[in-house]
Amino acid sequence: MATLDERTCEKCGALDGKHFRLDKAQTAVNFPPIHPNDRCTTIEYDPDDALDWFNSGLPMPENMTYDEWKERFVDNAGKNGFTNAGKGDIINLQGGMPMKVTDESIAWVPRVESDVLDGRHWDTLQQKHRELLEFIRNDEPGTEAIAYYDLNMNELAKYKGTPGAGQVSPTMYDVPHIAIHTHPDGMTFSLGDFSPFIANENTMLMSAIGHNGRVYTLEKLPNYQAANAIKDYLAANDNAPNPHKDLDRYVRYVDDFYVSLHKYGFIYRKG
Repeated sequence: MATLDERTCEKCGALDGKHFRLDKAQTAVNFPPIHPNDRCTTIEYDPDDALDWFNSGLPMPENMTYDEWKERFVDNAGKNGFTNAGKGDIINLQGGMPMKVTDESIAWVPRVESDVLDGRHWDTLQQKHRELLEFIRNDEPGTEAIAYYDLNMNELAKYKGTPGAGQVSPTMYDVPHIAIHTHPDGMTFSLGDFSPFIANENTMLMSAIGHNGRVYTLEKLPNYQAANAIKDYLAANDNAPNPHKDLDRYVRYVDDFYVSLHKYGFIYRKG
């Protein structure tokens, strides 16, 4: 299984999606590492996967090899390489390959600390993260959900976005609150997630719960500097690398942006 970006070599790209018996595996021939600094990996091939998806009643997620990705997002992309930019979270920038919520991913959701919420609510936050994954698990892959709670963890709202769209519209509340939402791709916040968070001074914490069980949170401390954060956010948007050409670099770039907000009174955590 090869990485879908333009740093992938022709040899690894040609092997992507191929099936080999374990007893026929040959390192540097058909089994990674194919070469030094190889980023490829292997996964189990189950010929019954398609049947399992059919029996579940859910649409099977798009499956894309490196050659198919290159043709779709590099060779035939627009001038800047984006075919679906600005629509929502990183999932839209990967060609629409969401993860399925499983019992394991729900159980994997960690307990995260918070400077905004009292310690007695940390367990409740973990439970709400798990409940939101359960809320979305049987929907079309790529569907996102969002929930709002006041600082005593009383629910204000919970709803889903357009099925399969990889985005969900935020709601503005005039009381201090937190906003938690799902990320089908399992990655951290998108740059676009920061816009509604900074736009509403009453949103004190936002979290992204990946369909793989990973949790990311961003919080505002009492002394947070909105103007400086917005300035850096606009610059980050202008200078963001093209995710279709190098997804790894793009994700690192976004992650570094959220880490850098610490100097402006924000706390970014990964669990």
